Amino acid sequence: MMMEPSHAEAYFPLIASIMLGKPNPFSGLNPALINREEPGVVYGARNSESYSGSSQKKEKRVAVIPLKGPIIKYSESCGPTGTETISRWIEQADQDPAISAIIIDCDTPGGMGTATQKPSEAILNCSKPVIAYVGNGMCASAGYWIASQCDEIYASFNTDEIGSIGTYVTLADWEAHYEAKHKLKVQSIYATKSTKKNSDFKTAILGIRENDPAKFEALIKDFIDPFNEEFISAVKAGRPNVDEEVFSGKCYMAKEAEVKKLIDGYRLRGHLQAKTNPV
Repeated sequence: MMMEPSHAEAYFPLIASIMLGKPNPFSGLNPALINREEPGVVYGARNSESYSGSSQKKEKRVAVIPLKGPIIKYSESCGPTGTETISRWIEQADQDPAISAIIIDCDTPGGMGTATQKPSEAILNCSKPVIAYVGNGMCASAGYWIASQCDEIYASFNTDEIGSIGTYVTLADWEAHYEAKHKLKVQSIYATKSTKKNSDFKTAILGIRENDPAKFEALIKDFIDPFNEEFISAVKAGRPNVDEEVFSGKCYMAKEAEVKKLIDGYRLRGHLQAKTNPV
């Protein structure tokens, strides 16, 4: 997982309720209140003059594409928009001759590491300037992986949080819980040749039961560290001057994030004007 832990923990009540067969503790929420931001590509009508440059070319506009909430691969009917859809919006905006630049409007704690590659590739393949903008919020973990591939990154306020470049896995020993609380014995039975299937995860679960951190080492070595190295490599490619200290997984407020070269500044107007002026 690539998500800021404080946000990930907020989902634990929902996950536990589902696993235990109890009603959704958030079921009182009105889906209509969830921000869906449709359509996906907003052609910046209110801001087009500010960003389009030459008065002779006011028809040129900026595509604003939201990257909001937890990073997931596929869109949900009453949840966040998936990166498969976001990638398609980026490609459509790049192909639209009326668009002069693209803003990725970020406020995300991160999420699925496997949901980052498609939008990152779409950004890298863009023929137009792509700017990541953190508007009074957060751009962390998997969200920062995507943002780091943009030409430039800006935040709106010093209180914006940027970074959390790191990878982790959260495991729960549900089999032990079911057996202790519900007298339900769970047993996974594997094919004869499937000797390595889930072996790192099984060993890690055993480490939880035995309080033995040494049993986490295989999972770290074979899965978590390699995925984290892919994350770091992507950030270094997109932000070659970034301070090595950021790869510890720390999240920074905008002022320090600028010093660490995670962002290019936290005052958007002016910087973007120069970037997107037609030549």
